[in-house]
Amino acid sequence: MSDNAEIVPHRERAPCLDQQLRDPDEYGLSEETVDRLLAERAERDLGQTAQLLHKRGHDHAAALLLDVEAITYEKDYVGFESDTWTPTYRIVAVLDVETFLLYRVTEERITEIVDVLDTARITTGTA
Repeated sequence: MSDNAEIVPHRERAPCLDQQLRDPDEYGLSEETVDRLLAERAERDLGQTAQLLHKRGHDHAAALLLDVEAITYEKDYVGFESDTWTPTYRIVAVLDVETFLLYRVTEERITEIVDVLDTARITTGTA
């Protein structure tokens, strides 16, 4: 090791995006920043989910996602943490589908999409 080498202490792992979005005030995120982050993540997750569905042989669900106009994530209020009275939220995915395509949105397709969407989010570290 050279004389100029510096030992840098290990830093705590940064909170994942979902943690930050569950409590945006704690992390100093403005409402505009939260909306932008959710929109960016939603588009990426939509593409990754369609790709994973196809790889797993769920071609009907993958095709359905190709026809989705938009995916948005919304904060759904859950309640307060009992010890700190901090409001908590869960993130809900909303698919925007044209009315004439609703017949393709079945319980089976929703289950396939939700399972793979969760996997895609966990794999990318956004869950």
